[in-house]
Amino acid sequence: MTGDGSSPLAAALSDGTQSREQPGPPRAAALGLEPRATYRIQLTPQFGFAQLTAIVPYLAQLGVSHVYVSPCLEAVPGSSHGYDVTDPRRVREDFGGEAARAAAFEACRQHGLGVLLDIVPNHMAASARSNPWWRELLRWGQGSEYAPYFDVDWTRHDGRVLLPILSGNRADADLEELRLELGQDGLELSLQQHALPLAARSLPLVLGELAPEEAPQLHELLSRLSTALSSGSAVQAEQVALERAIAAALQEEPQRTVVVQLLSPLNLDPQRLRAVLEAQHYRLRFWRAGLDEINYRRFFDISELAALRVEERDVFDAVHVRVASWLASGEVAGVRVDHPDGLKDPEQYFERLRGLAEGRWLIVEKILTGDERLPASFPVDGTTGYDFLNVACRLFVDPGAEHALTRAYCRLAELPSYDVQRAIRAAKARALRELFGAEVAALTARALPACQPERGRAFGAGDVQRALVALITGLPVYRTYLRPGRAASDADVRWLQAARRQAVAEQPELAPLVGRLLDLLLGTGGCARNDEFATAFQQLSGPAMAKGLEDTVLYDDARLLALNEVGGDPGRFGGSVEEFHEHCRHIQAHWPRTLLASSTHDTKRSEDVRLRIALLSQAVEDWVPWAETWMRRARELPGGSSVDPRTTYFLLQTLVGVGLIERERLRSYLLKAVREAKAWTSWLSPDLPREAALAELTGALLAEPDFRRALGDFTASLQPAFERHSLALSLLKLMAPGVPDIYQGTELWDFSLADPDNRRPVDFELRQRLLRSWAGLPLRSTPPAGKVGESKLWLISRALQLRQQRPECFDPRGRYTPLEVEGAERQRVVAFQRGSAVISIAPRLTHGLAGWGDTRVRLPRGQFVDVFTGLQVDGGQLQSLLQHFPVALLVRS
Repeated sequence: MTGDGSSPLAAALSDGTQSREQPGPPRAAALGLEPRATYRIQLTPQFGFAQLTAIVPYLAQLGVSHVYVSPCLEAVPGSSHGYDVTDPRRVREDFGGEAARAAAFEACRQHGLGVLLDIVPNHMAASARSNPWWRELLRWGQGSEYAPYFDVDWTRHDGRVLLPILSGNRADADLEELRLELGQDGLELSLQQHALPLAARSLPLVLGELAPEEAPQLHELLSRLSTALSSGSAVQAEQVALERAIAAALQEEPQRTVVVQLLSPLNLDPQRLRAVLEAQHYRLRFWRAGLDEINYRRFFDISELAALRVEERDVFDAVHVRVASWLASGEVAGVRVDHPDGLKDPEQYFERLRGLAEGRWLIVEKILTGDERLPASFPVDGTTGYDFLNVACRLFVDPGAEHALTRAYCRLAELPSYDVQRAIRAAKARALRELFGAEVAALTARALPACQPERGRAFGAGDVQRALVALITGLPVYRTYLRPGRAASDADVRWLQAARRQAVAEQPELAPLVGRLLDLLLGTGGCARNDEFATAFQQLSGPAMAKGLEDTVLYDDARLLALNEVGGDPGRFGGSVEEFHEHCRHIQAHWPRTLLASSTHDTKRSEDVRLRIALLSQAVEDWVPWAETWMRRARELPGGSSVDPRTTYFLLQTLVGVGLIERERLRSYLLKAVREAKAWTSWLSPDLPREAALAELTGALLAEPDFRRALGDFTASLQPAFERHSLALSLLKLMAPGVPDIYQGTELWDFSLADPDNRRPVDFELRQRLLRSWAGLPLRSTPPAGKVGESKLWLISRALQLRQQRPECFDPRGRYTPLEVEGAERQRVVAFQRGSAVISIAPRLTHGLAGWGDTRVRLPRGQFVDVFTGLQVDGGQLQSLLQHFPVALLVRS
């Protein structure tokens, strides 16, 4: 006890009011709260701003500094994610609208919390029914005031937008459902769920038979519109005004009744309907054929999301009008930028956004691969944290098990060999072929003229296309960041050279063409850089990686599912303590306000599922015979004989991770997984009979008493190590350099799979009740035991309390110092010091660990108290430090 009677822990926690750390970089968050930790909330129509307001006191008590809010601007009605924005000028009504938004953000302010807002600058919903900008684009075509907003290639399809929305392969069958209707916005073409606006030039085709005496006002407006349309090809303000006047007149009587009667016979006349359709600024195509013909840039391969041209200043301003006002008023402390790699010039965008958010917190969803680093020239504060997620995950995978697990996987899944890098390249090539045919063709057309030699045989489009595909598939990162007027960075040159080597190694006959393409990108070999080609190349390489790696290989490769994560490499089996320390040193030196993630709305599985599966690398001798037994038994269950062994192996690992979950949850996830994997079924070509067999097997397995017992016994054997690792990962994230991000619900154990499974409702009442029940406990108390991860919540709340009370150890002024560990089990421990006062000690690879023996951490001189137990520390022996709690968080007293 201290002299005044308080505990050593209380004294230690209070002894941080005056910073003793060295001065650091200028505070990027000077105009807002210094980031300490974020809590990610997924707003949905069922959990809107009112529900967010209700949990703000809990989040403040938990100890986070910022509420990290998913997109909240107007989106497609009913959207469960909000990335399909329809109007960036309006707050989403599904969430309660502007008044509820203002109340929620004010509640955050009153409780000392900032708001980190997720924004979507790359794309909008391509919905004529919901998106007014897209509707006007389709109504007026190239003449629309919104034509510059969207990335449309007007040189194709006679200057029209191609819409791949027909559901049947026979266009005639779909067009039989085409109807002219009178909607709230005027006349429209109705087809299934689509409501398409009519071009002003087609209105006389529809209303031309209207007699003057039936609707004199409407007849006069039509006459004036016809005159205005004949005055020239450019859209004029008069034409727009007349079209809107006609739309308004159609809502009034007697015009409305007259026109509705006029439409009935017209809808029975296919020839007239076709004539009306032909007069539009869009063309309709079968959705699948449209993949090779589409002429507007999309978000990946999703035709329902049209890309925006935010590189244009007017477009940037329009897209950010509400966000800019919130940043200026201080209602929003920072933003998280969704998918910046889709933009024409991400760095230019960040520069402009920094102009709106000077001094605010700016986080970008940049997925780094391998040894890639975030470009230092980006004026941002860091990434969303997938780099940390994967470095930390590898700590809990035993690299010594790689050979045995690879051999077992190939044998049980009946694979001849294992080469994940080759699989990634093949998946990227398949994505370019099947999903991005239109983009590849357009890129080929850009490159073809510049690829012709001065002498000798000319290259055909097919040759150039093959070389382009080879170069993109060989690129080891999502994209490069070549900018007009600036020399390529060393990193970009390195990645592109690696891509050329890989392309030439696989297809040596393409070497001259691949070299020429590289010259076009880099401006080498006596060739001027082709900036338009470089931009298109960079905007295609990212989607190819995303669809090839993230949305194919990470679902298809089942060697160890814990490694199959966004930004991860399934072929990188395990990591070292030194790798973790090196990553932390880099973050502290360069990106001290970057986010640190362990679960997100985009991860393939939650952190706790990932950790349970990772334990298979330490339990190979138990896992392999167990899996072999149940793969054999599964073939005898209903549906089992039709399911391939790799899928069954994937299924068994998933069940080890999540346990005995509801049948429908598992069935829905597996359907998504196998379609994404594309091994025997896909979204483009679903194998419905085999999918039904998988669903049947899933149900039979979950209903099998012997399997339920066997799974329970097996996961129970992993449970002690899992609990230690869950706490260890939480401690590492909360104490490492950067800003820890807690995904909703994961402060307790969370066994979720990929979206939409990870957007299930969170029991906040349980979490609030637990946290309130500990509020009055003395600092020196026993951490709680329980069945839902109570100790994890305890750890998070105590660790965040320490970050709040000793900020000088964690902000950019602090230091990161790895601590030496000695003894037989030294490789099972991660230990480091933050600043001069805080030490974290986390175990790893503890399955089967008999004890710590002589293992010890070399602690610096001084007296320390454990934040979790309140006990004064006497030396660095692990056996003593971790006697009462699986991890240790020491503060200098």
